[in-house]
This record gives sequence, structure tokens and C-alpha cells, in this order.
Amino acid sequence: MFYFAQHDIYDINELKQLEISKRNKIIEAEKSKKGVTVRQLSRITGITKSVIDRTEGQCTCPLVPPPCPVHTPVEIASYPGFIPYNGYPKDW
Repeated sequence: MFYFAQHDIYDINELKQLEISKRNKIIEAEKSKKGVTVRQLSRITGITKSVIDRTEGQCTCPLVPPPCPVHTPVEIASYPGFIPYNGYPKDW
């Protein structure tokens, strides 16, 4: 596998048999490459998506949009039609 050749891993079974900390560092390094997705790593390695997601590295895939800065709680509260909820009336 050319993905892991730079880490001296030429067979996926070698990656799976590494210590968890070493394996996670390699996955983090690959995950941090631009355009590499968690699904691709999961397919190639045979390691589940949830395990790859739990590694520390952040996915830099351009397909993942950044958080929307338009809809923040502060802006919603300052909207003229916003009526704050203060609980039910006491007579209910």
C-alpha cells in the first residue's frame, strides 16, 4: 500500500498488528493529508470509521464545510421577531 510506504508499512496486516499508539500516529499522519477522508482510510485499512475518527488528527478534506458563522445564538436572540421563552405562565 503506497499510502503507508513512508511509514515502512507495506502490508495492511502490519498496520493492524502495531501497538495502538503507533497505529494511531500513522493514521493521524495520513488523515492530516489534504483530501484524505476517514472513509477512504477505513476502506484501505479495514479499520472501522469510528476508530479512525477517534484518533487525534483532524481531517483536512475540503468536502467538509466549516461551521456556519451566520446562525449564532446571539444573532437569533437579537432578531426583532424573537420572543424569549421564560417558562409557562404561573396560572397553568
